[in-house]
Amino acid sequence: MSGTIIIEQPEAAIGAIEIYMEDGMHADGRSAVASSRSVGADSGVSPSTVATTSPHPPAAASASASAESRASSNSPALDISALAAAEASDNAAGATSGQAGYVATKCDISDGMWEANDNRPLYSSECPFIHRATQCEAHGRVDTRYQNLRWRPTGDNATAGDSATAPGGCDAMPRLTATSACELMRNRNVAYVGDSIVRNHFNSLACIMYGTQGEPEVLGSHPYAQVYHWASCNATVAFYWSHYLVNLTLIDEHVFNTGGELDLESPDAWWFSHYNEHDTFVISAGQWWSTQRIQGKNMHFAAPHADAPLFEAYQTALFSVLRPFTAVNSTGKQVVLALVPPTHGFHGSCSATQPVTEEEARAKDYPEAKYNVLLADVARRYEAQRAKRGHGAPLLLLDTFGMSLTRWDGHPGTNTGGSNIDCGHYCLPGVPDAWNEMMLGLLWLQDGRGGGQAV
Repeated sequence: MSGTIIIEQPEAAIGAIEIYMEDGMHADGRSAVASSRSVGADSGVSPSTVATTSPHPPAAASASASAESRASSNSPALDISALAAAEASDNAAGATSGQAGYVATKCDISDGMWEANDNRPLYSSECPFIHRATQCEAHGRVDTRYQNLRWRPTGDNATAGDSATAPGGCDAMPRLTATSACELMRNRNVAYVGDSIVRNHFNSLACIMYGTQGEPEVLGSHPYAQVYHWASCNATVAFYWSHYLVNLTLIDEHVFNTGGELDLESPDAWWFSHYNEHDTFVISAGQWWSTQRIQGKNMHFAAPHADAPLFEAYQTALFSVLRPFTAVNSTGKQVVLALVPPTHGFHGSCSATQPVTEEEARAKDYPEAKYNVLLADVARRYEAQRAKRGHGAPLLLLDTFGMSLTRWDGHPGTNTGGSNIDCGHYCLPGVPDAWNEMMLGLLWLQDGRGGGQAV
């Protein structure tokens, strides 16, 4: 590992840690580990100038740019306006009217069942990367069955073991085990971008790697970003906190609730400045795109979208975030667009100790469903444009919603360590581990690595 990068606070970002808190929970989802080698808000180093080793594995480095040259720029060499113009041209030509195969394989992970598995969990509840609000055992949860369940897609014929069976559909997808984790992550550089639900997803993979590979090298530690590297697999896992995914200019940079202006045409500089440092991006957003967290927090949309309805603005922002991945120089990148998982009665009851039936689950209305329809539409249109242009990063639409629908038992509930009831995030170990198993398996197939063989 050579070269350095700088994790800098963007101008529109925040001086007070409380700004990037969500309902009383800090953005930093990491407990103290390897503190002697970490830097950041608790190390005496200014959060605005945290120097870290480059998280980009040498094997993935561009032949035309060294780690040092990547570090010297705060923005990728992408002409966003030119990409937007190309997108408009494609739209005018009808590029978005076709159906897109944005699911990379014949495996439909949304249809399946939860089964008890003796090989789960892959890490303990004491993993230092679990956000304190999802450390359910530490906060008094006694039952642990929710940790021992594995999601099995209907097309997966393996019922007892953890080895792949015949090629085809979900059967070709490798299982995530203590021995396969390193191979599934080998030479991968994965960055999660989004809100606290995405952080939940990130914490899970960081713990899977910690539980199977041991302590990582801490490449970046900041209240709004963490970057970890496991040399055993040349694997990097990162998280960048971004409420809305696009640029936000606050009225008062020290007080989030005073409101601000969202530029729907520009990806958030906080994560986008690291575009060149990772090859796989896991992106999602939904919690903060509600009337309560847009109008209720005095957020406005910049021109020319000042009067855009909420859901139109949401899709515009998503297109802007995905646009760089359609560029010619996006070769070698992958993008995962994760659906928004269900909230099971937020601030209500989610005290189940086992999954509910599908009939029970589907009897409830989920506010996340409408966002997921829009996310799926964005994925189709993105992949249609990519096919027309003949270049760009392949997109995987990850159905975390369908997988999690019956898992009322997976939430912290009252076991948060505070007075709040949390029915939106998920306990770790738990449901997000399955999201990562399905994601890594599908990426493996998308790469053409597997060929129907177990790792």
